[in-house]
Amino acid sequence: AVLVDFPSPDTTLTDDFKEDTYEQANYYFISNDAAVTALKESFELLSEIGITSESPIEDYANAVLKANNKNEPLIEEDGFSYFTYTNEVNSNIFFYISVLKKGKDGFWLINFMCLDKDKNNKKDEFLKFAKSIEV
Repeated sequence: AVLVDFPSPDTTLTDDFKEDTYEQANYYFISNDAAVTALKESFELLSEIGITSESPIEDYANAVLKANNKNEPLIEEDGFSYFTYTNEVNSNIFFYISVLKKGKDGFWLINFMCLDKDKNNKKDEFLKFAKSIEV
């Protein structure tokens, strides 16, 4: 399934977010203090590592974590799965929420990011956005 009208009509991404392009994602939105990327990985592509349309989201999550040398716990709440982590980029520490969704023809990895110092202000907002995304 194509991620139609991302964000979905009922998504709560604010008007502060503007769509931009990012080579490594299907969708990229940026605001003054946060960014969102969405990457679709087809079941056809994922079959090379043994993930199919029958695979549970946990298998995809484990593959994503392994590919990124992460060992974060998978959190399941409000009908979706995600993990959080921090990463240093250009001497700045960023906070990430990586949301995993299963569509009809692939898995989606949606990353919400902000400066780590802003995570307490942004985490609930990111999770609200994540809950509203339909693939």
